[in-house]
Parts: sequence; C-alpha cells; structure tokens
Amino acid sequence: MARLFQHVKKKNLNLSLFYQVVLVSILLFLISLAFSFSDSFAVHLKMETRVVAITDFFTSLAVLILAVYRNKEKIQNMKKNSFLYSDIINKNSFFRFIILLLAVYFFYKAVISYQLILHGARREDLIFNYRTTDGLFILFANSIVIYLFSFIIVFPLKKDMAILILFSFFLSLVVAASRSQILVVIFLSSIYFVFSNKKVNVFKIAIIILFFLYVSYLITAYLQRRRITSGLGMITKLSDTLFYYRAYSFYLAEYVISVIDTEKIMYPFFGYAIEKISSIIAPSARLQIDSAFVTNYHMLGYSGAPMLANVLYPWWAWFFGIFGIFGIFIKNLFLFLFVNLFLNKELFFLSVWMLYVILFLSPIKHPFLTSGDTVFFLAAFGMDFFFTSKIKNLRSRV
Repeated sequence: MARLFQHVKKKNLNLSLFYQVVLVSILLFLISLAFSFSDSFAVHLKMETRVVAITDFFTSLAVLILAVYRNKEKIQNMKKNSFLYSDIINKNSFFRFIILLLAVYFFYKAVISYQLILHGARREDLIFNYRTTDGLFILFANSIVIYLFSFIIVFPLKKDMAILILFSFFLSLVVAASRSQILVVIFLSSIYFVFSNKKVNVFKIAIIILFFLYVSYLITAYLQRRRITSGLGMITKLSDTLFYYRAYSFYLAEYVISVIDTEKIMYPFFGYAIEKISSIIAPSARLQIDSAFVTNYHMLGYSGAPMLANVLYPWWAWFFGIFGIFGIFIKNLFLFLFVNLFLNKELFFLSVWMLYVILFLSPIKHPFLTSGDTVFFLAAFGMDFFFTSKIKNLRSRV
C-alpha cells in the first residue's frame, strides 16, 4: 500500500508540473491580451476578435488536458524511458558524428554571418542569405539543434556532447542574429520537464532565464545593432517587446479573416505544404499565401518606434475565416486527434512539439505557416523515427 501511495504521489507531482506550465501559458496569453488594449495601437480591434481568441485558447487547453488525462500511463512510460534518449545521444557513434558535423557547419555559417554584420547587414539580409544558399537544410539543422539544446537543459548528457550542442546552438544564434530561438528553447525546456522525473529547481530556472535575457541583450546590441538599455531597463524593454509582439496576433487575425475564403479550405489544416501543392496546381489562384503574404508588414501603431507586424497569423483565425465559429470546434477536434495520437504512441519529440504548439505557438501563429515551421515539425518526426528505432533495437537485445 505504501508503494502504491508513493507511485500515485509521484504521478500527482508530475501532473502538477504540467499544470504549472499550463498556468504560464495562460498568464502569457492574458498579459498579451491586456497589451492589445494599449493606446499605442492605431488600428481598431473588434471585441469579437478577442472573444473568439479567448474561446479558442481555453478550448485548446481543455482539449490538451483531456488528452493528457487519457494518456497518463503513456506519459508515465515516456518519463521512465527518458534516460534512454540521453543514453543513445551519449553512445551512438552515428549521432555523435552528426552533432560534430552540425557544430562545424554552424561555425562556418556563423563566420560568414558575422562578416556580413560587420559590413552593415541587417537581420533580414542574413535570413535571405542563408535561405538562398542553404535552403531547407539549414532550417532542418537549426531545428535539430533547438530540440537538442532544450533537451540538455533538462536531461543530463556527457560533457563533450553537451558542449558540442551548446556550441552549435549559440553559433546558430549568430547565423540569423535571432532572439526568437531563445524563447522557443525556454518553452521547449519547460515542456521537457513535464516529460521528466526531475524536480524543478526554481533557483536554477531563474539563473537560466537571466542568462538567456543577457544573451538576448547581446544579440540586440551587437548582432541586430539596436540601442537598448542595460540592467532593469533591459528586462522591462524585452518584456514589453515580447507582449506587444504577441499582441500583434490579435490584429493580424482580423486581416486573415478578411482575406481567406473557401478556395483555401485545406490551408487551416496543413498550411505551407498544401499551399505549395496548390501553387503548382492552381498558380493563378486569387490568394497566394506565399512568403510575400507572410512577411508583408502591417502598420499597427507607434510605441517608441513603428509597430510593424507580420508572420503572427494565429491558427484559429484561419479556421474561423473559412468555417465561422464552427471552425473553432473543427480546429480543436483536429488538434485532439493528433495530440492524443502522439501521446498514445509515446512519440516523445512529437508530443513535446504538440504541447509547445498548443500552449505557446498556436495562439499567435499557424504551426505550418512557413517552410521553417513545417521543417520544425519534420525534425521532431525524424528524431522520433531515429530514437524509436534505436530503443526497439536496445530492447530486442535484452
């Protein structure tokens, strides 16, 4: 009986960590919603848009909680097997070789990017440079490094592997002079904790967050070459930037709803991939959701600088624009089918990706909006395929 009680208690502890991450997601959403009321926005936002966004967000959370509750045993199995992932990364010679190649590759690309920065290149120039020269490969390599770097924050690895992954990640920041990857790592790490049996060390988490804030400051000041205050002012500025940035999605939602029609009925589900196929079949379609559509800036107001918004087209808006309020139900049914599938099949990285999408990404962006988003999903799929096959081989030898 005592052992059973300990088992249940351990489960409850892990579930409480899941609900803590959910709470962080709720706070992030609500604060961003509050920022959407700022007088800095010159564009009027319908109250209906906020109501639908709130409805979708909390419906998605209910769907996620239901899926987690239905798959508690499966999640527990993933937690028990989490040490196997560390073991494979540490000992598999092929994987170690791939990580070494990634480190060399990102070192080479970082040198090129830094030279461009010294010659006055902007972040947009860097992105254009590496996407035209390396295409989807650099997106895939970058995705792998993000998943692995988030992983080592939670799960222990041998020092040489941890250093290589750490080295690759920070070099990847230089390649694109991007701060957004840091935020993705923070979100993914919090979800990895849900799939671990570790107790959260609040002091350690605080140190990690402060470290990432400092890295964000360095990227802003030295790679993006923007003026930014230091100390407490830096934290306030970065926080304001984050919440204003996420608040943009409420305004861009209205733009999506105004332009989308039944011609793009499959886009809400599959995004970039289906649009790529459609552009070949029907190149003269009225609406082309291409890179020009995604990256085109919308002037929303002024807050110390022009508030120029792009990319942040929330997932729910695509469904709502085509199916109306019924689209929120369709979207969340679609969501439930996949999160339940990934958890039920114990697909570790796809489950982490799915929780990240529901909790942090989909309220502000379609998870398959761009080639980078689609590749980020495919990287999780590829890692699950690799690790699942290796784990099966390990078990067959026992």
